Amino acid sequence: MDSLSEYVLIDMFKNLDVKSILNCSEVCRSWNEIIMSTSLIVKKLKLVIGKKDLNDRYPNEHDSTIKYFIRKLARQYQHILLSQSVLNYNISSFLVNQTHVRKLEIFDCDISQAAFYCLIKGLSQLEELKINETYTTKNDHKVDVSRIRMPNLKLLHIEQSRFDFLQYIGTTSIKYLHLDASEYFGDIEEYLGNFLLLQHEIKNLFVFYGDEFIKEVMQNYPLMSYQFQLNHLDIRFFNELDIISTRNVIHFLQIHQSTLKNLVFHVTTGLDYDEVLLYVIRNMYLEILDLDYFIPIESTLFDDLNMPKNLHLKKLTIKRRRISSLHMMEKFLVIYQNLQELKFFGTTHSRILEFIFKKLPNLKQLELGRIKSATISSDKLEILHINRLGKELILRAKNLKKLIIGEYRMHGSAIVNLHAPGLQSLIINTKSLKVSLEFIKALKENCPKLKTFKIYRSKHTFLESLSEQDVIDRNFLHVEKNFLHKSFDEKNNCININFI
Repeated sequence: MDSLSEYVLIDMFKNLDVKSILNCSEVCRSWNEIIMSTSLIVKKLKLVIGKKDLNDRYPNEHDSTIKYFIRKLARQYQHILLSQSVLNYNISSFLVNQTHVRKLEIFDCDISQAAFYCLIKGLSQLEELKINETYTTKNDHKVDVSRIRMPNLKLLHIEQSRFDFLQYIGTTSIKYLHLDASEYFGDIEEYLGNFLLLQHEIKNLFVFYGDEFIKEVMQNYPLMSYQFQLNHLDIRFFNELDIISTRNVIHFLQIHQSTLKNLVFHVTTGLDYDEVLLYVIRNMYLEILDLDYFIPIESTLFDDLNMPKNLHLKKLTIKRRRISSLHMMEKFLVIYQNLQELKFFGTTHSRILEFIFKKLPNLKQLELGRIKSATISSDKLEILHINRLGKELILRAKNLKKLIIGEYRMHGSAIVNLHAPGLQSLIINTKSLKVSLEFIKALKENCPKLKTFKIYRSKHTFLESLSEQDVIDRNFLHVEKNFLHKSFDEKNNCININFI
């Protein structure tokens, strides 16, 4: 075949069907160049996958869609991403019966209803379908509005897109449902109810525009809530100060409180947040709780509550803290004494930090927001992540394996006050920390098991000038000749130091 002339190959390719042409283009680079440079062959491909429409809309994307399909389909890829394209009926029909495809993502596309219907009808073995920033256009073919059964579909993710896609999906097997209705809530009202009536296996539910979603379900389909057996609920963006919405939220939580293990509850405005939070604290035995913020609850109300200790919760996240009394925060944390992972953002006072390690004896992972300076002593802590550290960190943690400091502003080398004999990984993002050989040696002495030290955006390093005679202990640092591994990640502006 290699001895055939270009003209013979062109004649051969012209007489093949489209899929055979695509397969031939994958054989070798020279064949691919011949195919892509022969106008008659390219025209044949364009007619099949609608390239003419793409050229009109994206004139600078030369044959990108053709090459994408060549690469994906000829190699039997299970994951296909369609992005920044006009998906017409021809493209969809080209994908029909590609039963090896398990995951389809449509991102930032214009697609007709007929093309979408044709697409999912052909991809019958899909397990995951994600639609993001995608909009339906005028139909180019007549649409059969019957729902398509997709027996293996487990995950459906629709975000910032029109929701008329729901009218064609007839599967009853969805376990993970993600609906972001921030752009087109009117669509979700129109198509949501009939779609949800089919669902009996949803375990993981994410809803943006949560109050409207719950009102839609509770008021128009009051029995629908009972058919879900939710384990994970992520519900966000309550926009109206509406007591009806508050009551519906609590009722929805009450229905699922026996099965719910994970709750993400993020609010911007509206709702009687205190009432919802108190219901969660008093009645729900969750394993994971993620709150957007913690509002101060009146101390008298808090004291009157008969709240038993909740030993089920393993992971707690509070992203923003709006509280005037640290005493109130202590009362809140003491309920969850068996916590193993805590993420606590905002400014963390030393008193709260002391309380955390005193009252949460099983804590293994801790992520904090802003700290001016801190003294941490713990025998159980394994991972510590500080997003912003202003001054000195005094750390004594014999079982700590990983330390991350997102932003370190202290000049000099105060952070050397670390005593973590089990530490294996240290990551620091800093512009001011002085990194010297003495600093590295002290760090190694206090953390003998340290293997990886990453410094992001550091201005002061010893890496450029360190020579072989600067290293006293040749087993201390490792490089091929200089006993130091010089590794610089230009993309992330990161220096990697690997110990042996």
